[in-house]
Amino acid sequence: MNEKMQEFEHRQAKADKKLLTKATIFLDPAEEAATLDVMAEMGLILDKYSYWDSISFKKGKPVRVHHVLDYRWFKTPEEYMSYIGKRSVRGWTHIAGTTRSGRQYFACDVDSDGNPLGKEEDILFPRAEALKGRRKRFITQVLSLTLVLLAYLAALFAMFGFSWEIFGFSADLSGLSGVDLLYAVLPELPFWLFKVIPFFLLLGFWVYYIVDIFRIRKLIYAEAVKNVSKKTKKSEAAAEAEGEAVSARSIKRLGDE
Repeated sequence: MNEKMQEFEHRQAKADKKLLTKATIFLDPAEEAATLDVMAEMGLILDKYSYWDSISFKKGKPVRVHHVLDYRWFKTPEEYMSYIGKRSVRGWTHIAGTTRSGRQYFACDVDSDGNPLGKEEDILFPRAEALKGRRKRFITQVLSLTLVLLAYLAALFAMFGFSWEIFGFSADLSGLSGVDLLYAVLPELPFWLFKVIPFFLLLGFWVYYIVDIFRIRKLIYAEAVKNVSKKTKKSEAAAEAEGEAVSARSIKRLGDE
């Protein structure tokens, strides 16, 4: 009975692990943070993440928290700990990330209205820098995939010769049809799939990340325009306030005279 119970618990744990791993590729860090907020309310707490954007969650109590995602790389542990400490004293808890991972996850509590209690979010975690960090990560992933693709092609050329015909069948299929074509293809099909599927999967991811690099450039440009607009409005407001102050002083001076 105990053995059956242990076997059941083991299978349940494996099933839970599958359910708690989510493969995601977010373009916008804010969108990823919002997803983590929703998952936390469901009792699924961020546990770890992989280089290729697979996120794992652990089961816990449902909580209402606000997540932010930052991108920083550090040369020394001291610099890393200082970075975390400055945000910790302002109400932000570091929940995932290392000195070289780039991705740094933080969370803070929220009030009854859902407003984050962490201070200076816009200053500590500027959206423009997060978008640039995301682009840098995509570029790194493209470079990694490029190296893997080149290594895979080199291995294929070493085994089958330097020719793009390696993606075809070695048997001459011209003039064959019906059963004869089937008998010619079936023996080679497993080896053909072994050659072709990994290459085109890697190529598909490579193209996907290339497209995302150009897509995120638009977000970076839009954020830059938004920041310039904010600065312009602040400058105009400050100039208007200064003008009103000068006018008030002038009117007061005339009244005194």
